[in-house]
Amino acid sequence: MSKGDILVAGVVVVFVALLGYVFFFADSAPSGVADLGYAPVDVPGAQMLEAYAASNEAMNVVVDIPVESWVTVHAAIGSAPGPIIGQSGYMESGGRMTSMRIEPLMVTGVTYIVLVHKDDGDGSFDINKDLPIMADGTVLRADVVAPQW
Repeated sequence: MSKGDILVAGVVVVFVALLGYVFFFADSAPSGVADLGYAPVDVPGAQMLEAYAASNEAMNVVVDIPVESWVTVHAAIGSAPGPIIGQSGYMESGGRMTSMRIEPLMVTGVTYIVLVHKDDGDGSFDINKDLPIMADGTVLRADVVAPQW
């Protein structure tokens, strides 16, 4: 066995050891509620009944929420909500449909994430204070794929 063979074998062993560390000891990627980056608020009886793209510039959402709320549409970053591209107006409690203008326009085949947020009581939307709603352990979220128009 030459010095070159020993060097290659050593590099392979180190590489395999690093891969083993990554797979067995590194933290796993967050999923589900952890994708939001902050904890949702439990609102018993809250429901998102339907969410759909009405056009490449409008999202329609039907909800039944027993508290004051907001609806947001996010560009998706993997399975996590990214930048807000659409937002409803202030919604009083109860069932209703809301339509939001989307900017920039949605792209055919791309997934967008719709979330419902509980108003913190001030009647003004603040992403850091008006937290997403969950009911029965499930975040009120819809993943909508923009259709072809």
